[in-house]
Amino acid sequence: MSERDGIRHVLREYFESNPDARIAAAVSLYADEAITLGTAARLAGVDRFEMRDILREEGVELRIGPEDMADARSEIDTARDVD
Repeated sequence: MSERDGIRHVLREYFESNPDARIAAAVSLYADEAITLGTAARLAGVDRFEMRDILREEGVELRIGPEDMADARSEIDTARDVD
């Protein structure tokens, strides 16, 4: 296992046992414009609509639509991963 894989494994286990931390991390990263709404939802373990509501409750301004083609592709990839 590589160092990067090890870090992901530890974070995954931490977030699985601390769902509030997952949501807090997703809100923070979205607020910092580091991730998209779809990615924030996936990180938080909720659907996009619930994530939108969480962000509004936290007073985070929603960014509507992708900023560029890379964001558009990321949104498409995230939508494809939804079961």
